[in-house]
Amino acid sequence: MNLLEKMDKIEELGFEKMRLPDPCYTPTIRVMTSNALHTGDGKSRQARDEGNVFQKRLDTLAAVYLSFMPDFLGVQELSYTMMPELMARIGSVYAIPETQMGDIATYEYHGYFHQPNHFPTLYNKHKYEVLESRFHRSPVGTIWGYHWALYRSKDNPSHRFIHMNLHFFYNNNEEQWPEIDETHRELVHLRRMYPNVPIFVTGDYNMRRTHKHFDMLFDGLSMESAMMLAEDGQKSELHIDHISVTTDLMTPIFHRKLDMSALPFASDHAPQFADFVMKEGE
Repeated sequence: MNLLEKMDKIEELGFEKMRLPDPCYTPTIRVMTSNALHTGDGKSRQARDEGNVFQKRLDTLAAVYLSFMPDFLGVQELSYTMMPELMARIGSVYAIPETQMGDIATYEYHGYFHQPNHFPTLYNKHKYEVLESRFHRSPVGTIWGYHWALYRSKDNPSHRFIHMNLHFFYNNNEEQWPEIDETHRELVHLRRMYPNVPIFVTGDYNMRRTHKHFDMLFDGLSMESAMMLAEDGQKSELHIDHISVTTDLMTPIFHRKLDMSALPFASDHAPQFADFVMKEGE
């Protein structure tokens, strides 16, 4: 099955099962988050990345991304092998921003970074341009951390958006606290620097909405997980992947975690997306 056939299958299975709302609404922004690594085949990571399962998984995920066409896409757990392979499939639409890690500039090369960014933000390069970007690796390890970028709409330059994508350590205990604290301080800085610019935070938070660390992450920032706010939001106590937003600037009107049960090789985390509109007066 080629990529176009997979896209047709996703539209046939995914859209039907997700009960999409009436198409009369027009979202300002669509945002997606997707953890891409685990295959569940019991092989080593290197064997997975080099094997047929790895290729099929990327085909499936690329078809998901191109079927739903989010404006901003946060992907987690992309290895060095996976990054160029994914960009080869979706690079006609999406790009990864040039960014800064400390004082070391890192630049896109065949769709991936020289520096170890396993949780890139991606954007629709036909609709947006990058104004600023930063990549920060967590002290916990190389696959943990966050990456954010400030974008400007090409159609309406007065519209700017910040997208942060993160991947936190998997233990919901005090080992997560340094990541939570540092990311919170960065978000406070961004809100002060860009008070009227909406912020989206996608990622594998490795925490449920009810966990205390979620409240600590967004303390005083007027931010919430979209699944809690969308009228047709798919609320779940089990979700550890989230799309959070500045609630004073954007309203989530739809949220859904995709039903990937009929699509083998997708991931251990089903992608989810949310549609947003600007608050009146913004």
